[in-house]
Amino acid sequence: MICDECQTEISGTYFKQGERNICEKDYEAKYRKKCSKCEKSITGSYYNAKDNKFVCADCYKSDLGGSMDCRKCGKEVSGGELVRALDGLFHPDCFRCFKCNLSLSDKSVSFIPDEKKNIYCKDCYHKTFSPRCCGCQEMIIPKAGEKSVSKLSALGKDWHPECFKCEECSVLFSGPDGQKCYPLEEVPLCMDCHKAKFT
Repeated sequence: MICDECQTEISGTYFKQGERNICEKDYEAKYRKKCSKCEKSITGSYYNAKDNKFVCADCYKSDLGGSMDCRKCGKEVSGGELVRALDGLFHPDCFRCFKCNLSLSDKSVSFIPDEKKNIYCKDCYHKTFSPRCCGCQEMIIPKAGEKSVSKLSALGKDWHPECFKCEECSVLFSGPDGQKCYPLEEVPLCMDCHKAKFT
C-alpha cells in the first residue's frame, strides 16, 4: 500500500483520511492535533482553548492549577463537553443554579456567583441577595435591559429614589425638586406633615 501523501510504501501503522491512506509519519506531521501550548501530539482527551486552539489534557490541567475535578460533584471532568467558570470546571449537568437547579450551561442564561462561589440564575440571585425597597416592598434590581439601578439608603432602610417620600402627603424627598425629610419615629415626613403631628 502506498501513502497518498509521500508516495512511499506503507509498512506498519497507517491512517485513513476519507479514501486516502496515510503513513504514520505524515499523519503525525499533517493531521494529528497538536497542543498549542507544548506542541506535542494530542492523544486521548483534548480541550479547546479560548482562542479555538487545541490544548492537551496535561496543559489544560496545568492552567487550572492541577485540578480537573468538577467543582460541584467532585468527579473528574474528562473529554466531552465541560463548562469552565469561576476558575474551575463543571460537568454541563452540574452547572446549575444553587437555589432552583436551573441548568446554566447554556451561554444565553446569565449567572451570578455569591461570595462562596455558589452560582445562581439571575432571578434567584436577586431574590436571595438584592435589597427590598422599604416603600414598595419590591426588590431593588436593574430593569430589563439595564445594568445598574439607583438605590437610596435613609433611616436605616433601602429605597427606590421614587419611593422615598412623605408618608402622609407623598411629596418626594429625592430628585431636583425634592423636599427635606423630617422623620418622626423612623417614619419619613416632610416639614409640614412633621409640624402637623405636633399641633
